[in-house]
Amino acid sequence: MTPPLGTIPSDIIAPRVQSLPMNMAWQEVLREILKTDHIKFYLGRDSVSESMLREYAWHIESELAEIAKKLGIVPSIAFPGGIHLNFISPESELVDYGERWHCPVRGLAFPQPFDLASVTMGRDPTPHSAWIVADEETEAGQVIAVAAHELSHHVGWARFSLIGDVILVEGLATWLAQDTWLRWHGWDSLDEAVFGFLSVGTYIPFAQRHERPERVSDADCLARRDILYTEYASFVGFLIDRYGMDRFEELTDTIPVMTKTRGQGILTPRSSLFSTPEPVYTPPKADYHAVYGRSLEELEQEWLRMLNKRATGPGI
Repeated sequence: MTPPLGTIPSDIIAPRVQSLPMNMAWQEVLREILKTDHIKFYLGRDSVSESMLREYAWHIESELAEIAKKLGIVPSIAFPGGIHLNFISPESELVDYGERWHCPVRGLAFPQPFDLASVTMGRDPTPHSAWIVADEETEAGQVIAVAAHELSHHVGWARFSLIGDVILVEGLATWLAQDTWLRWHGWDSLDEAVFGFLSVGTYIPFAQRHERPERVSDADCLARRDILYTEYASFVGFLIDRYGMDRFEELTDTIPVMTKTRGQGILTPRSSLFSTPEPVYTPPKADYHAVYGRSLEELEQEWLRMLNKRATGPGI
């Protein structure tokens, strides 16, 4: 999940996060635990244990290497200051889900060249940071999958002009990190998962992706998010496989440049960790027709026909 430039897209249910008390230093919240080849790991109180984080760290570093290969990215060049991966507890004083945004967030990545800790804790500046919300009760598969997803955002930003269109932003991240995503959910492939949604009636058409009940349980909210992200990932994979990576890059270049929007926030040492304005705004969308000669809706139908054809053949 990613809030573009300090704002929250309407496709994404994000947390409301309280400001820290004025007398609380950030040093009391996060401490550096270890550094792998390209990731610096920081831990907050009541998050995963230090021993768990050390166990996860090299798995996550390995996932970053595999993800980067898919886009031809060299992590040491793309992230010279490393990526700061910060683990905080779901019960942390940093996190308040509020009444409007009550769907739990599991991870966030920031595309803007800003790192909270470099300002407040004297670290080397880096434009690459992500936050993982987890504790000792969080399933290991979820922790690794969410971390891989957030790292995939940074890999995607290193290759493409990819800020705004949520289908492409979240679809690419989930597609890049699909190995951990599929293991976590127990699916064999993205396409098979989407065909399953179609079969049982849980598929969410792209035109309905903004529609949500006023109040839903946390479990239903997370399930809906996972369905959408899986759909987006399968669709992105279809675009890349069917039309090629160069055309996909052309598509990302059609996303309008984001300008300052009402409610746009910026992090400061004493501001909210995630600035969540109300009302939320609708992010800019790519021009699918300009690149593929078809609208998003037409491409969606082409993709679904492909899934149905594969499912009715020898195997998906």
